[in-house]
Amino acid sequence: MTFQPLDEPIRSRRNHWVNQVATHAAMRPGRIAFKYKGVDTTWKQLHERSERFADALSRRGVGFGDRVLILALNYTEYIEAVMGINALGAIAVPVNFRLTPPEVAYIVADSGAKAIVTDSVLQPLAVGVAGQAPDLSTVVVINGQTGAGVIGYEDVLAEPGEPHAPLDIPEET
Repeated sequence: MTFQPLDEPIRSRRNHWVNQVATHAAMRPGRIAFKYKGVDTTWKQLHERSERFADALSRRGVGFGDRVLILALNYTEYIEAVMGINALGAIAVPVNFRLTPPEVAYIVADSGAKAIVTDSVLQPLAVGVAGQAPDLSTVVVINGQTGAGVIGYEDVLAEPGEPHAPLDIPEET
């Protein structure tokens, strides 16, 4: 299947959750989408940050149908990452952080993931298994150390560059 980019800013004709966030961001930008550890995130912030994450992944070759693993504890960035991944028509693959390194390595290799999102606690595991996956070229770390093939989540969001083209993602995918 191929999907055409959309011209309309809010893709309201689909009931996809990424579209719902965009709708809420347009209609009630200052309203709180969720709270985490005493910090409020508005619909506008959620939408803008998840779109910037999608832009960064797109510039790194992630597109429709690709897999992006998420090996992280609970963070606001986890939700942003899932939304950004889905905005590309890519598939977020949550990985249980309680799995052993061989089990995580198997999931990474079997999924054909192009990227992995992790956090500072799980960064050593993510970096270790990323080296065993030929298709995996991007490791993004929430609140972690950067360098040696690893980029920080906030650094990714701050990157300049072309935005991704919005897609008409069917509800059945």
